[in-house]
Amino acid sequence: MIHKVLKARYFPKCNFLAADKGRASSYIWRSLIWGRELLLSGLRKGIGDGQETLVYGDAWIPSPNSFRPISPQVLDQETKEEDVKAITSIPLSVNFHKDRWIWHYTTNGTYSVKSGYRLEMSKKKECSGVVASSSEPRIRCAFWRKVWSQEV
Repeated sequence: MIHKVLKARYFPKCNFLAADKGRASSYIWRSLIWGRELLLSGLRKGIGDGQETLVYGDAWIPSPNSFRPISPQVLDQETKEEDVKAITSIPLSVNFHKDRWIWHYTTNGTYSVKSGYRLEMSKKKECSGVVASSSEPRIRCAFWRKVWSQEV
């Protein structure tokens, strides 16, 4: 039931992964959006029949850097070779199932709290001593430094 309420209020015309934070949103919704950022950093499309995946829009390459190919205009030889290796490692679908979202950090493609926690901890480790170039990772790093410095 809560899904129907949230969908009607915050993302009636799209799915959860594409939903905006919105103005004057509830604490629950803001918390879900914050958690979604972790999901998006590990989700990628599993290729089935290829009909529902945008080559340059969706995360689908099994390489944890960004899961997205670089557009042909800015593709250099080194990156292209890396992408080609990752793309050729994708097993072909013999049953032509639909494309689906999978979690990159487990062998079966299903999200687990343990794998999400490990991913967030690895990001936290990256934050210590590394200054990110964009403001969003800096904010996230500052947040985690503050959280982990608290005595409980």
